[in-house]
Amino acid sequence: MEKLTTGDIARITGKNKRTVLNWIKNGKLRSIVDEETGFNYVLEDHFYTVFPEYYKSSDVVKVDRNELSKLRKEIEELNKKLIQQEAIISSKDEHLSDLKESHKNATVAFEKTLALLEHQKSEAEEQKKKKKGLFSRIFGQ
Repeated sequence: MEKLTTGDIARITGKNKRTVLNWIKNGKLRSIVDEETGFNYVLEDHFYTVFPEYYKSSDVVKVDRNELSKLRKEIEELNKKLIQQEAIISSKDEHLSDLKESHKNATVAFEKTLALLEHQKSEAEEQKKKKKGLFSRIFGQ
């Protein structure tokens, strides 16, 4: 059977903890006092019997402390992995930028080389025409 703290009941009802303690003091709610801590607990079934209008509207979620601890550790590990993955992505983005720049430079160098080769080819053809003998130039052979 689930036990609700005065804080739980205050959150569910939207009232102050002091109001909840007054309900207990005045007998509207029956509580169990924890002998070690002195805290008041109200059985969940009793609370919803006295306040049925709050049934199903509870925003209190009961989570085992061990489970909560495990979830926090998992979140911490996932955050670490996220940071690592973001660093990898950043590194890859820098590498991609470097590759694009290298490709651009290689394309420019290729175009210059191609233009130079075409120029050299046309010069060689001109030189070849100039070297033809008189007979070849006259008869076109």
